[in-house]
Amino acid sequence: MTKLKATTDKIDAFIEKEKLRSLADVGIFIFLIYGFHLLWKLALPWMADTNAYKVSTAFMIEKVFAQSSWIIDKVLGIDFKTVDKTMYFAGNKFIGITSGCSGLKLFLEWIVLMVFYPGPWRPKTWFIPAGLIVVHLTNLFRVVVLAVLLQWKPEYWDLSHDYVLRPFFYFVMFLMWMFWEEKYRLPLLKAKKEKLN
Repeated sequence: MTKLKATTDKIDAFIEKEKLRSLADVGIFIFLIYGFHLLWKLALPWMADTNAYKVSTAFMIEKVFAQSSWIIDKVLGIDFKTVDKTMYFAGNKFIGITSGCSGLKLFLEWIVLMVFYPGPWRPKTWFIPAGLIVVHLTNLFRVVVLAVLLQWKPEYWDLSHDYVLRPFFYFVMFLMWMFWEEKYRLPLLKAKKEKLN
């Protein structure tokens, strides 16, 4: 353990000396996000058969479907019918909430990012749940925007679904991570550095 600590201290000293802190931190963020994405792809085939995955996904699908359809109906006033977690709009257009739309992967990705990313643990106890709320609201926003696009600009559905709104999740996570970095992690590093000097 002492050898590992010595190695990490040397790496940390090099990062500080060369003023690479921001680059190193963004690298850690990318590594954790992309690493989780790869592990998810590898684990999903066997994980999808587990009871825990099925129950969690069904719960998330139900919440996303109920809340997004309420917004689309009550707030936006768009008419549609529902059958089996699918919203059917005029002109044979529909949005189905499936396991990929549930937000479960993004919830787990956020938790893994914050658990493994360095920083003080006390604020993580509220920051992780707050981030889950933001991720869920982002998912609702995504479904509602797609419903609006179906009504007025259906030709932009594929572009928006695959190349705008999916990366938007990671943009939101990046913004939350930046807030964490600026508010909690960097002040901790600065205090540590001042203590050593």
